[in-house]
Order: sequence, then structure tokens, then C-alpha cells
Amino acid sequence: MDEVVSVVAGRNHTLALRKDGSLWGWGGNGSGQLGDGTIIDRHEPVLILTNVIAISSDAFHTMAIKNNHTLWGWGHNLNGQIGNGTTIRQYIPTKILEDVVFVDTDVMHTMAIRSDGSLWGWGSNITGLLGDETIINIYYPTHMLDGIVYVATQFNYTVVIKEDGALWGWGAPFEIYENTNDEEFKQMTHIMDDVVSVATGAVLFIIQSDGTLWDLRVLRLGHTDALNNDTFLQFQYVLSDVLDVTGPLNRLTLKNDGRLFVRGSNLRGELGSPDIFIALTPVFLKNNIMLPNRVLK
Repeated sequence: MDEVVSVVAGRNHTLALRKDGSLWGWGGNGSGQLGDGTIIDRHEPVLILTNVIAISSDAFHTMAIKNNHTLWGWGHNLNGQIGNGTTIRQYIPTKILEDVVFVDTDVMHTMAIRSDGSLWGWGSNITGLLGDETIINIYYPTHMLDGIVYVATQFNYTVVIKEDGALWGWGAPFEIYENTNDEEFKQMTHIMDDVVSVATGAVLFIIQSDGTLWDLRVLRLGHTDALNNDTFLQFQYVLSDVLDVTGPLNRLTLKNDGRLFVRGSNLRGELGSPDIFIALTPVFLKNNIMLPNRVLK
């Protein structure tokens, strides 16, 4: 396929956005995640939608923003993650919200930013994923916060960057428990300032405005009592002069000088090298070969 400007992949399907705004899909379609009105797997690209400018997809559902800034969704909907007020699968694109400039979705919930910087969320709220300090699922777009410039979702948490560069998060890693009435209380947590980008996963990676890359590991995943309801967060310096980072499990880090550093498992060639290795720290691949002990400080 030519003139592709963006690609996203679910568990067993792929979506490609072309320069002309046409959205194409192929692969698994058991939940209607291709949006072609069927549940038939497609082995060749099929046209799904036109006039699209942005897409986000998880394992079994997809959200797309059209050039008039309307948000559309389709696919699996058990937790209301499409946002049409139901839990019924949607086999064709369904209009959800207007005036949307950004969307991010994970397996069970969806978050969107409108042009005024307001944050909206819907879907599963099992660990306080939506940020309204409840654990009640929401089946339609609901206003959560204002002054947001970026949002990123993960299966058990959500993080946002506010207009002032502050990074906030909520969900399982940031939750606290109160013994009062044995009810859970979900708390938004301030994580770091001067943030320009993040990459979610089992470890949260954070890029600050000076290019410093940090990872955040949660030492205590909530479950604290009323007398000691702190969540302890550990930051670890990773690299400097970083432009971008991606990957939920294995990390690919692009530096400003164009060099690509990898971290994680390459047991199946995931990191693009013929060598079999597990890199616990970022390593530089030269001609696809790992350089021993070549770790950037």
C-alpha cells in the first residue's frame, strides 16, 4: 500500500491511514474491529472510512477522528469503551463525539481531548481508569478534566499532561484504599513536572523538555490502609537527549542525533537484531548487531 501516513495494530488486526484520509483495515474481525459491517476476517485491505485524520486502536475496538473533528468508534464494546451508551458491539463506524482533537484507547476504556483542552472519558472504570474517583463504568463520553494537552491509556491506568507540563496519573498504580466502609477511593496523583511526552506500559517512560528520559516503577500498587495511604513511586534515569520513545514491553528510544537504542527482549527478534539477547538497559544496534556494553550515559 502506498501513501500511508499512520499505522496501528490490534491483537490480530491492522489499520492503515493513507494520505488522502482513507482508512483501510485487514486481519481478524471477530468483534467487528475492522468496521466493515461484518465479522469476517480480511486477508486484504478493505476500505473502512474516509476523511480520517487520526486513529487509535486496541485489541478489539477502534476510534477515529475525521477532518471535521468528529469522533467515531466501532468493534468490541463490552465495557462501553466505544461510548455510544450501550455495551453492544458496533460493526460499522458510529459517531460518538464532536470537536475532538486527540483520542487514545486501551482494551477497556477510551479518553479524548476536545479543542478547548477538556478531557472526556468512558468505558471500564474498574481501577479508577477514568479519573472521576469512582469505580463505576461509564457508557458515554463524560467530562473529566480541563487544561489537558495529552492523554495516554494503559489497561490499568491513565496519564495526562496538563497545559503547565505537569504529568498526572490515576488508576491501579496510583490508587489508595480507605478502610472506612471498606470502600475504594481513587486518587489523581501528580507524577512529574516539565513533561513533553510519555509512553505507557508495565513501566511508564517519561520525556522532559530537556530530553531526559525517565522510567517510573510503582513499588506499592495501592492497597494501603487509612493510616499509611501513600503510593511510593521510584524514578530511574534512563537516557539524555531523547526525541521519542515507544513500545509497551520492549522499548525503542530515538535520540536527537538519529541513533536508535533498544531495551527489552529480543528472543524472537522483536528488537530488529539477529542476536538473541535480553537488554536490561538501553543498547545501541549498529548494522542490527548489539554492541557489547554499549550503553549510553
